[in-house]
Amino acid sequence: MTNTHDYLATLLNLSYPYQIKGVQILKEPNQKPQITINIDVDKAYRPANFLWLQGYQMHRWRHLNLFEYVCYLQCNVPSYFDRDTQKSFFLDVPWGRQKSSFTYIFEAYVTNSFQEGEQGQGQGV
Repeated sequence: MTNTHDYLATLLNLSYPYQIKGVQILKEPNQKPQITINIDVDKAYRPANFLWLQGYQMHRWRHLNLFEYVCYLQCNVPSYFDRDTQKSFFLDVPWGRQKSSFTYIFEAYVTNSFQEGEQGQGQGV
């Protein structure tokens, strides 16, 4: 682990079984620079009632900007088979919903900004 990875893990409040795997920076002409923080799940991690690991699905969430960089979190989310329910499930991640493309904190920021904008319009600001 690098100091940058430790710093980002602290900012994102990551704990076991999650860890920063890498960081990619993309700068292209006439576009805002992007940073993608790749998060890994410890391969030895097994949730309760797990029967077997079925596979992985890459997922990407839009996060709050990191300075002037548009920020994304990306994780190869494991899928497990639950012995009690006899169903497959993806591991829940603490930063966002599986079927969303946005982190919880990004959703809250956009919602709050929208609500403040509506209030400002009503007051003639």
